This record gives sequence, C-alpha cells and structure tokens, in this order.
Amino acid sequence: MISWLCTRPVFAQAARAALSGPKLAHVRISDATMSPWAGHDGVTHLFVTGQLDSANVARQGDVVVCSSSASNSEVQRAIDILKAETGTCGSWLRISQNAHQATAGDPDGNVTLHYVEMNSTGQLTLTDSLRYLTHALTDFAAGIGGNPALPRILVLGLGENAVPRLESALTVSLATMTAVYVNEVIDLATNYSDVRSLTEPSRPSSLVPAPDGSLAEMPAFEPRDFVAWGKSVLLVVPTENRQKVELLHRHVQRCLPHATIQRLTLKADSGVGEQPYDEAGIAGAYNRINAALDSLQSKTCAHILVSKQIGTVIVGAIENFVQTKNGDSLPTDHGIIVLHNATQSKTVSCLTSGVTIAPEYVDRARRFGFVNGNQSHGRITVGQIMAAHLGRGLDKADWQKTLAKVSRYQLLAEAAQALQLPL
Repeated sequence: MISWLCTRPVFAQAARAALSGPKLAHVRISDATMSPWAGHDGVTHLFVTGQLDSANVARQGDVVVCSSSASNSEVQRAIDILKAETGTCGSWLRISQNAHQATAGDPDGNVTLHYVEMNSTGQLTLTDSLRYLTHALTDFAAGIGGNPALPRILVLGLGENAVPRLESALTVSLATMTAVYVNEVIDLATNYSDVRSLTEPSRPSSLVPAPDGSLAEMPAFEPRDFVAWGKSVLLVVPTENRQKVELLHRHVQRCLPHATIQRLTLKADSGVGEQPYDEAGIAGAYNRINAALDSLQSKTCAHILVSKQIGTVIVGAIENFVQTKNGDSLPTDHGIIVLHNATQSKTVSCLTSGVTIAPEYVDRARRFGFVNGNQSHGRITVGQIMAAHLGRGLDKADWQKTLAKVSRYQLLAEAAQALQLPL
C-alpha cells in the first residue's frame, strides 16, 4: 500500500484526478488539512505533495523531488528511471495543462526538476541554488509525523508563499504538476514488467537508404543584402554542437581548397523542441538558418564582415529528426544538411541514410509531451530514452553508433560529400 499525503485541498484534488483505475486500490490519498497523518497499516511508501516558498532562491513554478527511499525499492528504482529519462526537464509535467500557460517563474512555461537526496544520516544534499531551502525541507519532512523510518518521497512545487488554502493560479498549476509526477512514478513502480521490456529493443536498428529528396526541400529564405568586402568566405553555423561545426567546416574547406574560410558559430534555437519528428526536421534547420541571418544584421556581425574581408556568406545547419510517417515501416532517424549562400540567395540540402528505431522507444519519448502541443516537437529525445533503459555506455546523442554500428556523424559526413556548395 502507498500512502499519498497532500498538504492542501487543491493538492488532494489533483492527486485524485491523476489516479484512475486499478491504481486507486493501491494508493490511499489523505488531505493534511482535514486530519493529521498518523500512518496506515501496511503502508510501504509515503508520498507527500505540497508547496514550498521559493525564498527568492529557486525559480517559482519549479518542482523539487526529495527522496529518502531505500535504494533497492521499486519506488526508488522508478524515480531513478524517470530522472534518467527526463533529466532536469520538468515541462512534461504540464501535459494536462494548457500548452501555452506559463509559470510565474518562466514566461515560456518551462519547468525545472530539482532532485534532492537524503543521505543515510538524514541530511539533505542540495544544489547551491537550493541550499537555502534546507531548513524549509527539513521542517516540512519533520512535520509529516508517522513512522520516521517509512520511506518518504516529497514532491513539492515552489511558489510565492506557503500559506495554506491560498489557491492562486500558480498553486493550482503546482498541484497538477506534482500529481502528474507522483502518478508517473507509481505507474513505473507498479508496472515494472513494462519497463523491463525497454531494456532490450523489440526490433534491431538497421541502416536504410536516404528517402526521396522531396523530404529535404526547403522553403525560400528572405533575401538579405551583404556587401562584398573581399574574397574570404564566412561560414556561419548556428549551433553549439562542436562536431556539427567541424563537419560543415571540413566540407566547405574541401569544396573550396584555395579559399580563406572564416568561421562563426552562433547560438540559435531550432524552435522544434529537443526531438523533432517528420517535417519538424526541415523546420528546425530552416529556423536555425533564419535566426543566423537575422543575427548577421547586427553591428557586431557587420564589423566581422568588414574586418575579415568577407565576400561570400554561407550559413549551414544540421538537424536530426525521427521520421514516423513511413507507412508500415519502423520509425527512422535521419539527418538533414542545409547550406544557404546568403550572398547569392541560393540553397542546397540533402538527407542522410537512416537508422531504424524500435517503436517502443519513440512511444515512450512521446509520452512526455510536446512543445506548445505540436506533436512534431517532442520534449524528450528518443536517444535519452534509449540511454536510460539500455545502458551499455550508449551515448544519447549518438545512439546509432551502439545500436547500428555506425555513428550518426559518419552518416552526416557521407551525405555531405555529395552535396555541392550553393555558389
């Protein structure tokens, strides 16, 4: 039996709304404002959901998970799996809420999960950003009562205050998010056989040819005016992924062996979430290039064009995505490479060979929701789900190397060799 103690009525309402079906028989929900929790016979774990004052230290709207469970318990194992799957991303907790609703702490509606561990001496281990919440968490845990040896999992939303019964929009949001988290942990703990099925792919990953070129057709970019200040080439790559930058640089240098190549990397959001699906792959590459073109209009970039004697500006982007619209075929990961000559308004693109994916990993990744409700813009990558369940030293950013025996960067390099520069 699992006991779930809620510190306010709104949290109890959210808890009852989150649970359904057979789980209700294994979970007992209590409202601490109605009666103090004195423990229940046969209880193996105690979940507590409530709200803590953020104390202007952590961001309002975030969620703290503090666990004192035994490391070998099914509940703790479920928490560890969930942490491996989603990391500090807590935005999936907003799945059941308005996709465009923002938290008080982040106007984009992003939520960070903060994991806090309780060691064998009962002391809390906090990140620096949460260290001032130590006393609040300790007092909160001490006030629960009941059997102190009972494994406890505190899932607490960070709000503007801790006044009971104050049900602001933020409090209601926190109640829903903490309930979604606890429900997911209970699902994993009580259906562990389903989780075990993810420890071995149902279908092996294999290489497939690049799809029809029509999938790589890009919308036209708005022309920009660039003055030729010399004969050097400026390669602009809107990503912080070093391997992608190096790959594009080598390709341009190989195509223009006698040219002076200057390189500029920019930070740009793809706008398609962490895991693009289907047409979002092209959209992500387009958005990165478009953002780079906008950045090149700044005074700082204008100075670079003059000082480096730039005559040609080429912007390159690489975006991997999962193609799910394959008829009866398996989901497949492809990469798209786009090179845009901003000086002459010419664009070329190509797709890499693909690597098939066992569908259960895509299904699991999609379970954690989408950015702004767009089902092509996944919040959690398929690679992160694979890494959480398969282990084996699998790199979430290059799972292809382990499962298909070929790195995705090798596939990108092979595709780039056939791509002519847009000159």
